[in-house]
Amino acid sequence: MDTPAIAPAYRYGLKAIAPSDKAKIKCRHPKRLKGSVCVDEALQGVKPVDPRWDYAIGYGHTTNSEQIIWAEVHPAASGDNLKEVRGKLDWLIEWLRTEAQPMNYDPRRIVWVATGSSSFSANDPKLRALRDQGLEFVGGRLEF
Repeated sequence: MDTPAIAPAYRYGLKAIAPSDKAKIKCRHPKRLKGSVCVDEALQGVKPVDPRWDYAIGYGHTTNSEQIIWAEVHPAASGDNLKEVRGKLDWLIEWLRTEAQPMNYDPRRIVWVATGSSSFSANDPKLRALRDQGLEFVGGRLEF
């Protein structure tokens, strides 16, 4: 991952994913999996109060291109969680634009993986607004 601030945190496969989150993230084609970074931990020292995104996962989308899957593992039990994820999404988009330009490309997926149960429907206007910004709510499990 070509961004100096997080490069030292790069791990092969899904090794950067916290043990508590690993059961929620499944790769169906492990040979296409490149590596992962816990963005939250990597930037904690330099951005301690920012609402940092959780993970970047490099995945061979096709034989010639890599997709980055930006995954946030976060509760989805209340409207407050929607606000929190919106803040994290705004942070991610700005960080990619200003500090991580080499990783700001398509194809990419920006996903929210719920911890626990969700208290809102897929048609919730606030969730729809996040979807309009490119966020994909995948429920309790991300499979790619």
